[in-house]
Amino acid sequence: FNGFDWLPTVTITASEIPDGADLTGIVPVTLDIAVQLFGDESIGPNPSVQVQFFTDFISSTIAYASPDITLVSEGGSRYTGVITLDHAPINSYVRIWVNGDKDSQVMVPIFLGGGWLPDRWVSGPDRWVSGPDRWVSGPDRWVSGAGHSAGWNAPVAAGGGQLTVFNLCGAFGRTPEYSLQALPAVPALPFWLVPIGDAYQISFDNTFTYEHCQATNTATSLLFSYPERDLPNRVWEDRLTIYYLEAGEWQPVSNLSVNPELNLVSGAYVTNTVYVLGMSNEIELQRGWNLVGYPHRRPISVTTLIEPVVADIGAIIGYANSATGFQIYCPHTATGNTPPHRPNAGAGGSASSPSATRAIPKCRHGANDLTELQYGYGYWVYAINDTTLRLPVDLINDPGNQPEAASVAQVMPAFLDGQLTSAEEQTLAGASLVAWIDGHRCGETTIAQVDGKYRFRLLVPIGGPDEQVNCGRPGAEVRFTLNGKDLDQTVLWDNTRVLEPILAAPEQSGPSTGWRLGAIVALAVVTLLISLRLAAAVLNQRRQPTA
Repeated sequence: FNGFDWLPTVTITASEIPDGADLTGIVPVTLDIAVQLFGDESIGPNPSVQVQFFTDFISSTIAYASPDITLVSEGGSRYTGVITLDHAPINSYVRIWVNGDKDSQVMVPIFLGGGWLPDRWVSGPDRWVSGPDRWVSGPDRWVSGAGHSAGWNAPVAAGGGQLTVFNLCGAFGRTPEYSLQALPAVPALPFWLVPIGDAYQISFDNTFTYEHCQATNTATSLLFSYPERDLPNRVWEDRLTIYYLEAGEWQPVSNLSVNPELNLVSGAYVTNTVYVLGMSNEIELQRGWNLVGYPHRRPISVTTLIEPVVADIGAIIGYANSATGFQIYCPHTATGNTPPHRPNAGAGGSASSPSATRAIPKCRHGANDLTELQYGYGYWVYAINDTTLRLPVDLINDPGNQPEAASVAQVMPAFLDGQLTSAEEQTLAGASLVAWIDGHRCGETTIAQVDGKYRFRLLVPIGGPDEQVNCGRPGAEVRFTLNGKDLDQTVLWDNTRVLEPILAAPEQSGPSTGWRLGAIVALAVVTLLISLRLAAAVLNQRRQPTA
């Protein structure tokens, strides 16, 4: 039940029992109930306090749960009521709750004695003793001790006392045959999961039944208790989660409830497997760019961090310091594991309609220079789809190196992942591509040849208070030069998506048009002069007199 911190005082008294009644039989019993609330200011004024009994098995004709009744306020925080049951609740649970407040409810066990005192003879015919399927038969027997001893098949605690297994079918529902083993180590432990205490192997039979209640294994609840000393330093206890191992991957259970005050965590049993109480840092990434801070004092490689969700990550950009500038990592390249375009359902698109699909950024350049995430730095993560990124929990006490102070230059730049084409045969690999905004130099990269094509990655930073004050801003025109020569194509600065421009290289340098025209004219003049001289020689020869 929820509301671990809601603990009222409950008093139940048998006010009317028929004289000489055999409480192990079916006889009506009237009970007086008094409930004293504490901390009722948290549940609002005039709460409706209700009560219901859950009794042990008596007969197949008797209901397992009684109707609920509403208690009457006697002023202040005291509520009372009377209920008559058609059988004696020898072993019972009483549920008390505030109507409409799921966090204010408790279950209280009660035992109603039938006059058995220490060292008394019990005689008479065969009869039921509380608890299912238990016969007491034979001659008169001697009962010694202090009265009733109550026992039922749930809950069951592990040897270490950390894990308790409950049957949600009912307070007296029986658990099936099962095994519960504390493991010496957590199997397949990922980097992001910090175990709290032992891992447990649980194995149940298929189903179990209990007269008025049938359930499968999914009606089993797990309750972990943990001491404060087992928690890592600086940990938020509300992040504790029960995980189960499925196909080699750790998954969180459903119906999770955490109570840091009582150091308890409960959740639903899923299947026969290994369970562990643990914690991690989980960050929900929305589709598009997300700014993520890395909180762990030990660095982690980018490939390790995103491996569980690599299909949903398009790019990671970080700013280490002013010397290195921006660094980038893209998990998908033109020759690598590139997932297909995903249709944008919101736009009514499909995989066959490119206009309705969203582009997946691919670092075709292939020269990823961001290799690890470091403590204290922020990183821009491009999520192809909504996903969950898990970060390791910091277990180190020393402060470590503090990062360089953040500046406006660390705000997300525009990310260009483009292609360079050429109308003629020329070598462009190694050429210098520079981005310009309003005549100001705002980024530079080198052309690389990948799979027979010329590719480039270029980060154009947003405008800041330094020499890049006039750089990126939404809608600003970005112009380019290649080895100092202007290109015709431009793009508009945008840091909300990956830009994929296609630029055309200028033609190779050669004789100018004027020089070529002059050469043609000169050649024509020379040709004409030669022709004229030849013609003059012929005429002179004809004019000479004959001897």
